[in-house]
Amino acid sequence: MEVEIRVVSDEIIRVRLAPQVVFLKDFSYAISSHEFRPSVFCCKETDDSFRVETNTFPV
Repeated sequence: MEVEIRVVSDEIIRVRLAPQVVFLKDFSYAISSHEFRPSVFCCKETDDSFRVETNTFPV
């Protein structure tokens, strides 16, 4: 299994799952083709969690 986490903008964090290790075509009904840019983000990983923080979603 593969997981992809992408910070699209300060308000949008996209999570994709590929149970068979191969991702399908990158497509979303929820996200337009507009280019978003996050200003700042941080990723923190522990033994049992993965946390993504942006300016909008701080911990």
